[in-house]
Amino acid sequence: MGEQGTIDQVSKGGKYFALLVGVNKYADERRFPLLSGCVNDVKALKDILTKLGYCEVICLYDGGLEEPTKDNVECQLQYLSGVMAKEDTLLVHFSCHGQLHEDLPVLILKTTKLVNQGLSIIDLKKWMSATGSDKLVLSLDACYSGAAVERAGEDGESERFIQNVFENAEGFVTIASSRGQQKSQELAKEKYGLYSYYFIEGLQGAAVGKSKQSFVTTEDIYKHILHRVREACKKTPGISQDPVRQAGGCGEIMLADYRTKRSLLF
Repeated sequence: MGEQGTIDQVSKGGKYFALLVGVNKYADERRFPLLSGCVNDVKALKDILTKLGYCEVICLYDGGLEEPTKDNVECQLQYLSGVMAKEDTLLVHFSCHGQLHEDLPVLILKTTKLVNQGLSIIDLKKWMSATGSDKLVLSLDACYSGAAVERAGEDGESERFIQNVFENAEGFVTIASSRGQQKSQELAKEKYGLYSYYFIEGLQGAAVGKSKQSFVTTEDIYKHILHRVREACKKTPGISQDPVRQAGGCGEIMLADYRTKRSLLF
């Protein structure tokens, strides 16, 4: 089957929007320890998505024009609801801590002091759905290794986080950085999240692989991240991380189209 036939099988058309959120430093560093790669994740993602022709890439990160707070995230999603159409694509990416509150997954943002003050993923998905788009991609490089998760007797917390992340996923492709019981790793030298590093690499063209197609879908990205993260973890004894994903009713979604941007490919 030729390339055009393959493209016709994935969601395409419309404009591309992205909301990227990265939090290294938290209001309560005892409860939510400092991370090192989240801001770099967002900056690098913004660079490649802009080059790929995304019409608007909104970034919230430490030291940026707007801080990564819950209010700012909700405000930007409300803004996107007013400018996006059904045929448009929305990519939302978070690099931050993630925990559970009453068995529901919560993202920890800059001013979060208590877990119940975090951003519920259920609420996040509602805001994303309110854009009216049927091509929604949620990418989570959420570290479950905060102090509360590491306390004795709470080993099952990250497992429940993952299970609840994927509930009510109709209309979404959701990709998370690790399975339950695993910790999402950071690359100390490069100062990126391990998952985000290979997500960026995939968008830069590495996920195209030997197929020589000139576009990358959510499935291409997931397979690339899974392979590269597992490969990287083999170099460190005792470390394992397996990214997971779920597609809810929308099939594959195109994230990168190189047909007019061949120079971006590796």
